[in-house]
Amino acid sequence: MDTCLDLIALQYTCMIVMGMLMFFVFVSRCYITCRNMQFEQSRWMIIVALLLFVVHYVCQMRFGWRQRGDDVGVLFNLLFYSPSAILLSWSQLNILRAGHGRWCFMRYGVAGYALMVLCIVAGVISNGSLHIGTMLYVADAIFFFTLFYYIWASFKVLGYVQHRLDSELGNPVDAYLSTMRIGLFMVCAFAIISPLYILSRPLLFVFGPLGLISLSLFIVSFTALGFSMSEGVTEIVAETNEEMAAAKVFSEIVPERVAEIDMAVSKWRSEGGFRDSDLTLSSFARRIKVNRADVVSYLTSIYGKSFRTWLSGIRVEEAKALIVAHPEYSNEVVSMECGFSSRVYFQRLFKERTGLTPAEWRRQR
Repeated sequence: MDTCLDLIALQYTCMIVMGMLMFFVFVSRCYITCRNMQFEQSRWMIIVALLLFVVHYVCQMRFGWRQRGDDVGVLFNLLFYSPSAILLSWSQLNILRAGHGRWCFMRYGVAGYALMVLCIVAGVISNGSLHIGTMLYVADAIFFFTLFYYIWASFKVLGYVQHRLDSELGNPVDAYLSTMRIGLFMVCAFAIISPLYILSRPLLFVFGPLGLISLSLFIVSFTALGFSMSEGVTEIVAETNEEMAAAKVFSEIVPERVAEIDMAVSKWRSEGGFRDSDLTLSSFARRIKVNRADVVSYLTSIYGKSFRTWLSGIRVEEAKALIVAHPEYSNEVVSMECGFSSRVYFQRLFKERTGLTPAEWRRQR
């Protein structure tokens, strides 16, 4: 009797926490300044996943599935946990992947869930009851491997996105990448823990709260991610595979074309285009009215540099000129005027390029 009461208390606590997390995710959208369609889609995926958790715990308390037997409780846990966990995992892939590619990942999840349901139905038919025996472990294994496929795919895509952000974004985005990794690690922790408390009631009281904590941390990291998504990050992540493939078609750059691009870059620089801290390779190409493939070829063949390295050099040179012209400007003002994402990044990059801090360089002038 005490165990049943403890179980109901745990289920009630989980229901309340899931409801609060769902409310938190919904309300946080009101404070986001840079809206991203993929991020907002992921937000609704998480809300639906949390709603499924709430419905699950309400039904567990109302119908007493777990009290009928651990195996019956596990069966219904799998039916509700699987779509919720898949939605949580896919919400991360959805942020990282644009175009039709992200829907391919969803199909794998749907196929895994359908296969799991077929196992459960086959077990119910063959056993004539909800006590389906070994088919329950088969269904749990399918759930486990489906979830881990999503986590593996998320880390793989994140590595690809990080490479692109490092080469195509004018400023580093450490906060975005760190927050994204934390979210993925929390989903991974949830995936590792969930099979333990799904299959065993004693383990439920040990690992259930840990799963709840990992899920709560995931929600916090997801919310923080919304505040670290700049326009530049949004633009790069939103590019589809088709657009990337088109951009990779390099054309041989002839001297006449180099001269044209030189003129366009000089005009852009004189207009202060480098001041845009959210500048990306694509937005730069649009502003100087040169196709992206030619820009990449130009930077590679003429300067032998990536876009970020080349742009950083320009910003440091502009910072030097600004310090000479206005020695009274603080490092904060100089970093903002030259397009650096922060004063700390400006100071670090300035010392890397000149061997001196801005203050030391200013004293030598």
